[in-house]
Amino acid sequence: MILIQLAGGLGNQLFQYAFGRALAIESGVDLYLDTRRLETDQIHTGYCLNNFNISASLLDEKQNQEFPAWKISLSRKIKLLSRAFFNIYHEKSNKHSQIPMHRKLSTFYIGYWQSEKYFKAHSETISRELEIITPISLNSQKIIAQMEGVNSVSLHIRRGDYTSNAIAKKIYHYLDEEYYFNAMNLMRQKLNNPTFFIFSDDIESAKQMIGLQENIFYVSDSNTTAIDELNLMTNCKNHIIANSTFSWWGAWLGKNENKIVVAPKSWFKTDLNSADIIPDEWIQL
Repeated sequence: MILIQLAGGLGNQLFQYAFGRALAIESGVDLYLDTRRLETDQIHTGYCLNNFNISASLLDEKQNQEFPAWKISLSRKIKLLSRAFFNIYHEKSNKHSQIPMHRKLSTFYIGYWQSEKYFKAHSETISRELEIITPISLNSQKIIAQMEGVNSVSLHIRRGDYTSNAIAKKIYHYLDEEYYFNAMNLMRQKLNNPTFFIFSDDIESAKQMIGLQENIFYVSDSNTTAIDELNLMTNCKNHIIANSTFSWWGAWLGKNENKIVVAPKSWFKTDLNSADIIPDEWIQL
């Protein structure tokens, strides 16, 4: 069986599920999800995949005993040997790579796996299983009706932990007005009279940046859940994403087959390689 450690927020969990599901399909085995790390996460909101039509089970007591916390912790210190000793495989880098599989033994995978290349061969299955099953709010239904009547573009501005968390500030680029205005102008060149639907975890900051222009609609507020926002993003016909896995999935799960997606070239401040994060058909600015 394939066992996947879940970590981080909604976008990260979606990548981890998609990676594990593709491995499970190719191996012909069941997929199990380990939520233990989420229980100690002080930044994110816990387990999110119960909002989707996923094909996986949570770890049971037997699997918890097979891969106890001490073994996982020790495996981090001996990553190169952890597969041989414990059958625990750690992601080597954030660049796509070939993943070893063992059809007879349970294998535990730890990483973020942020590349479509891991699951592109099974994209139809993944997109179907990542259909949101949580009922959407009445207000969100009204917004979707607006989106359907225009050349809608989701635009995501990520602030939150990118500006308040010391570790995140060191890792992720701060996307400024230049990126967003260039992306909006590109959409205006390619689309007839686009309407921009703005999503942000700091909507007041977003309003100061973008302003009250024509065909601008601010979506996010304190009553809109992350699942509702993701659902709304997928209903937009085109997308301007941040360097965020949340809006990455909002674009990837977008229902429009002819969607235009704009993504930032600069994802990280560090030497982490972001080349495999953005699908080839998306436009990078």
